[in-house]
Amino acid sequence: MTKLFAVLLTLVTTATHDIKLAVFEIQESEAGLALSVTIDREDFFKELAPEIQKQSPNVNFYALATSYFNDHVRISVDGNNAKFRVLKMEYSDEMAHISGTLNLPNSKVGEVKMSNTCLVSTFSQHENIMKLKLNGRVRSFRLTKEHTATVATYNS
Repeated sequence: MTKLFAVLLTLVTTATHDIKLAVFEIQESEAGLALSVTIDREDFFKELAPEIQKQSPNVNFYALATSYFNDHVRISVDGNNAKFRVLKMEYSDEMAHISGTLNLPNSKVGEVKMSNTCLVSTFSQHENIMKLKLNGRVRSFRLTKEHTATVATYNS
């Protein structure tokens, strides 16, 4: 049994490093709707590398991340298009944790339209998980290179 556990642990820890995945979480906050992103650090910087080189040595990573996410993530809540503003960036060994606000107030949500093309053109196996914590419910949607958009409806 111990050998089986060691083999499974090795497979899981080896496999998780190769998973191309990012999680985008939209939730209510005191300031309005918020978005937090957890994304593979190395892949994210590979994607930003050409723009970093153009702007070097005066790179504003907050502005660069804000621009990248607004170009690749489209969110519309009840017909109102949201723009993301990065407020915080933290890094662990393998992940970048980016959080900020969407320019929309808290209100009862009827419909959320989302499209997300982050990293999918560079990494064909990449997936983006859109997680919504709205109206007292938690919902998740998987977006891929072949399926980049979805709609979440909330019935009264």
